Amino acid sequence: MNPTYAGDLKLLPGIDPSVVVQSSNPGVGTIAHSPARLDQGGYDGVFVEFQPVGLGDANVTAIPLAGFTVPVERSAIENGNVRFHVTLPEWEIEPPRPLGKDTERQMSLALARNVQTFSTNVPVTIRSSDPSKILLSTDPATPGSDAISMRVNAGTRWTDSFYVQAINNQGSAQLVITAPGLADTYYTIPLTDTLFGFDIPSQPLRVVLQGGPVTGRIFVATANGDNGGIRVRPGATMTVHMDSSDPSVLAVDTPDLTFAVAASLAEFAMRPVRTGQATISLVPPPGFGVFPVSTYGLTSAFKVSVEPVRLNINVFSSLGKDQQMPVSVGTEQLPQPANIAFTVTSNDPSRLVVSNSRTSPGTVQATLSGSRGDFYLQALANSGEVTVTVSSPNAQSATATVRLAPSGVIFVGPGSALTLPVNGYTVRYSLGLARLDPATMQPQCCGEARPGWNGTVTVTSTNPAVAAVSPSTIQMSSSDTQYVEIKPGTAGTARITLSGPPGSDTPASDREIVVTVR
Repeated sequence: MNPTYAGDLKLLPGIDPSVVVQSSNPGVGTIAHSPARLDQGGYDGVFVEFQPVGLGDANVTAIPLAGFTVPVERSAIENGNVRFHVTLPEWEIEPPRPLGKDTERQMSLALARNVQTFSTNVPVTIRSSDPSKILLSTDPATPGSDAISMRVNAGTRWTDSFYVQAINNQGSAQLVITAPGLADTYYTIPLTDTLFGFDIPSQPLRVVLQGGPVTGRIFVATANGDNGGIRVRPGATMTVHMDSSDPSVLAVDTPDLTFAVAASLAEFAMRPVRTGQATISLVPPPGFGVFPVSTYGLTSAFKVSVEPVRLNINVFSSLGKDQQMPVSVGTEQLPQPANIAFTVTSNDPSRLVVSNSRTSPGTVQATLSGSRGDFYLQALANSGEVTVTVSSPNAQSATATVRLAPSGVIFVGPGSALTLPVNGYTVRYSLGLARLDPATMQPQCCGEARPGWNGTVTVTSTNPAVAAVSPSTIQMSSSDTQYVEIKPGTAGTARITLSGPPGSDTPASDREIVVTVR
């Protein structure tokens, strides 16, 4: 029958709990902490250690207590018998990856995870089995040699980095790694072709005509698309050539590009000349290749669409009659600012005009030059919608809708109710032209009058002896802020009322001030 295991079973009193664990070959490995006492372990039991001391094989056996036996039909370790094979310590190295002709890759060595660190420095020699195929260097910018010397410092697990440099693309070569007290290691590096490719995320690549030169990247990689850590080895010269199918649309001013030593990529610039389509193709140096179209994220050719810059215009609120508001125009984000002539046009100049100056009356259109600009929209009507368009030569225009609203003159000051002392100080209110809610005629927000607008406003008091106003007639204009002063007199109550220009809209509030003098 199969045994049953239970973690809470205990030996009866009087039974010696000591279990002897022994090695069949102490010259290969010895046992520490034997005998092991079963009454001193936790839920997981007690432990002994196998300590390797020499090369070879050894069986480690647990001797059952008197009157006990070992389980049957279990694994070897559960049957109390474990076989150990002791070898020299080994290295832990990354899985082999192909290396392309005239490239190099950074590597390092580490002691295997089951190997303890050494108490002294360990010298390491790394040698190429075939220097006509593989060379080694301790520096990415120094041509390699057939062998290099490294070390693992005492108490550490790693060597410093070194660089494997491929001389050709045929077959493979081995790194022969030797160190005192460690097993000789033979690490095979497959050799392959070196290819070049453009790194283009999507096609066609959109280039803005007014945006100036655009930078692209060419990567060097192995034929399987591996460009992780791949660099141009020192001593090698790699110059690629780029062709534009239509230089009158897109020019490559420096078509021959040489990779720097230890570089994994090189950058180039494309200059848009006019709108249209072009294809940029990559020509490798002799003995090298290029990636087929869209292979491993790299490509030997890509399409470019040179397009006009996209303009933008933003209108954030409605505009009251006889008011003006600034509106900004610009372009999409560009690599560098472009000097562009912006023209903003109203599709209904009887209702809305445009100016390029805060102080100048508008017309059907206005123009400014720069990388962006501020125009002023000026309303001539109190309802409806008008479309404004920003345009420029060789640019994609943009439009915005302006909603027109009524407006009216209101008091702007301490409030609609005042309590003042008899013959007290004078209180001053400014007058403003506010946009009104079309449904309620309530003032919505502040605003400024358009250049050229003017109107006569009358301010009256129901009891000038209590509260006198000055001036009582005010000529409103866009150039200056107008004020009215309220002077308290005798005790009582007076209402100060504002009457707007003839033909103007009437606000539902902020046209009256109640003054109490006491």
